[in-house]
Amino acid sequence: MLTTIGLEMGLLRETAEGYRPARTAVEWLQKSRETQLRALVEGWRTSAWNELRHTPHLVCEGSGWQNDPTAARAALLEVLTPSRNMVRHGRCSGYIKQTNPDFQRPNGNYDMVHSG
Repeated sequence: MLTTIGLEMGLLRETAEGYRPARTAVEWLQKSRETQLRALVEGWRTSAWNELRHTPHLVCEGSGWQNDPTAARAALLEVLTPSRNMVRHGRCSGYIKQTNPDFQRPNGNYDMVHSG
């Protein structure tokens, strides 16, 4: 995941020897820790990386199977954004289930389940 985000952000470049830091990585490293972390979160938020496709034991069936990882990230970041209704650590999934239970099924299709 970090390799993909690093490539997408332009912090890494691929060479015959493997991945190497890009020139933009030097500029990124010279920024404050907070700025670096914010850039990484933004890189993750907009990344093409799909966590569900890389989750062990999760079967993504069929060539037509798809999801929108950025929509799931937006729902998560909405919960994690500081507000007067802060969600306590460890209760994030329960809060999402209570407030937005369908965020992973925006089309409401509950018939597509894999048993096994």
